Amino acid sequence: MIYMSTILSVIFFLATPLVSSEAESPKNEWIESKDRLGKEVVAAIRSDYENGKFNGYLLEMEEAYSKADLKELMEARAQGSIEDVPEDWERRFSDLRRERNKNLIQSLSEDDRSLFASKVRSVAIDLLSSEQEEAVSKVNSLISMAPNNGKNVDENVLIDIDMEYEYKLLQGELLDPKTKESKQIALRMEKMDKMLTASKSFENPILKKAVATAHATLDARLARNLDGADLHALSKKKPQNESQELVFSILKSYQGQFSDIYRK
Repeated sequence: MIYMSTILSVIFFLATPLVSSEAESPKNEWIESKDRLGKEVVAAIRSDYENGKFNGYLLEMEEAYSKADLKELMEARAQGSIEDVPEDWERRFSDLRRERNKNLIQSLSEDDRSLFASKVRSVAIDLLSSEQEEAVSKVNSLISMAPNNGKNVDENVLIDIDMEYEYKLLQGELLDPKTKESKQIALRMEKMDKMLTASKSFENPILKKAVATAHATLDARLARNLDGADLHALSKKKPQNESQELVFSILKSYQGQFSDIYRK
């Protein structure tokens, strides 16, 4: 069974900079990183995360989750399935993304080393190998599934972890905008750490490897998402030069096509 939220999360994640990852839920709104590349922002947050600077916040979220009433969240997940999605949507999505990214790269001058051009390249250059994309897609396929709806015990463990962090990320709507981005990224880092730890006891070697790949590529994917969110925000404003005007035109020309893929 294919889930609409899963499809949208994968589409919007890989199709950035149109919108940010898992854009169907307000839990995942991104704050612009503005004057820095996404990889620089994520690297700084990773350092703080590993040095324990988010421990207090992460513990606070853990305590909130332990007391949470998950009835509404579980019902929302149970109602989030659809079955009338074209079987070849992933292939058509990949083809369309490849086409769009080629046009984005070609729109830039090779000599342009501006921050804007760097963000465009961050989004448009292939980030993962086809094997890595398949592995990440495998983990993403469990996003927003209802508890115990996996094919086996291993999948159900990941579904439970995903639901835990969906709840925690939803609490981010109350955060100070100045700290929201870093705290939500720290939650994503902790989520993948927990999935990786859990996967060490999995019986399914394919799923175990998929989780390891998703964990290893997380920071690069987060960085791309931040750059995509910045470009999306900029595209709503007046272009400052011909290069921006051309990039924004390309982004807008593909936006509807990405959204329509699963409907055809």
